[in-house]
Amino acid sequence: MHSIKKNTLIIIIIATLAMVGLVGIQLFWMQNAVAVNEANFNRKVSETLTDVIRIIEKMEIAEQFDAAQSAGGFLNLPDSGTRPADPWEKEINARYPDIYFSKSILINQFFEDLLNRGQYKVTVERLDLKLLDSLLRNALQSVNTPGAYHYAIYEPLNDTILHTGPNGFERKMLENSIVQVLYPSDRNPNPDYLVVSFPHERVFLLQRISGMIFISILLVGFVLLSFFIALNTIIKQQKLAVMKNDFINNMTHEFKTPISTISLACEALNDKDIRNIPNLSENYISIIGDENKRLGVMAEKILQTAILDQGKLKIKKEPVNIHETILDVVKKFSMQVEINDGEIRTNLMAENPMLMADKVHLSNIIGNLLDNANKYSPKQPFINVETKQSNKGLIFSVEDNGIGISKANQKKIFDKLFRVPTGNIHNFKGFGLGLSYVKAIVDEHGGNIEVESELDKGTKFSIFLPFE
Repeated sequence: MHSIKKNTLIIIIIATLAMVGLVGIQLFWMQNAVAVNEANFNRKVSETLTDVIRIIEKMEIAEQFDAAQSAGGFLNLPDSGTRPADPWEKEINARYPDIYFSKSILINQFFEDLLNRGQYKVTVERLDLKLLDSLLRNALQSVNTPGAYHYAIYEPLNDTILHTGPNGFERKMLENSIVQVLYPSDRNPNPDYLVVSFPHERVFLLQRISGMIFISILLVGFVLLSFFIALNTIIKQQKLAVMKNDFINNMTHEFKTPISTISLACEALNDKDIRNIPNLSENYISIIGDENKRLGVMAEKILQTAILDQGKLKIKKEPVNIHETILDVVKKFSMQVEINDGEIRTNLMAENPMLMADKVHLSNIIGNLLDNANKYSPKQPFINVETKQSNKGLIFSVEDNGIGISKANQKKIFDKLFRVPTGNIHNFKGFGLGLSYVKAIVDEHGGNIEVESELDKGTKFSIFLPFE
């Protein structure tokens, strides 16, 4: 038994670790999927902001060229056909590479100065803010971003927000914003930045992969459910194995006693001297008969349980006077109770004692309750059997002054093979089948059974049975 418990514990621990690992991997995968989607989203938005800033730079360059052309800022090159002959042409051609390099530097500086005139302006004066807002709106819509976004122009040198978009921009949004340098082509060591924030970015990303997340959660749920069902089954099987072993031990003990008694009586009857004593031989024969009946009762209980398990229980209802049935059963048990200096009292107050019930099974459940009351009341048992009227039937109860049942065990007493722990397996006789049988018969009659008990103060079973 110890080996079985140890193996079961090892299986449970291994299965639990495997389950925790699987769930952990699944959660990591979901978290990683969200992180990858967030990174892709940020990359896409950054590329979009870069494209917007490039467009703004190109438009500024085009405006500067137009302005310079209009102001005569470019040199008019002479017509090569009218250029006079240069007597030093050969010498000039020899020095052409040096001359070309010097002029190319001058031209580069000229265009660089021309194109960088705007970098000395304040960014908000340099930018066409309406154009920026329009370009941003169109660009972000084209890449499927959340509808609500906030943007601003930020100057890190003075930690200042120079301009905010139409939706406003709070300073705390800087922490989770996508940032892009404005005018990256400028020779400016302290550029300003275009910052864009999406307040509902996480919700938007979760919605995009909601199908995958739902399937993952569903799979994790199914795995966890399967695990707990399997774990519950293992624990139940473990408990059932223990109860079956207890049942076999109890059954062996219960059957061994009457068999030993019958064996001893038979050996005594084989003695010729004892057979010649009339009263003594009759006494041994009576003992054999009583023990044989006891064996029959125990076998009947086991048979009843087998019938219940197979679902072959058949109830034959007929008009039954429950008061008469109770008195008959009490009469049979009175002697057993009186041996222990106990007493069975009846308080039959039901006005209408007639029921449609199976008389045999009804007698059995009353007998089982009385047997338990006597068995678990070791010191002068006092048992009270009572009936009272109900609207649609009647209630009868069996109350004792026995050892009582704890709250934890009260939920298990109707389980098959369950016996209230007493420290010694043979302190109280029985198989743990009686109350499960009682519950099954009561259910078949459409009634219900309740138990009230307190340790060391006794137990009361109340059964409601409908009239029909």
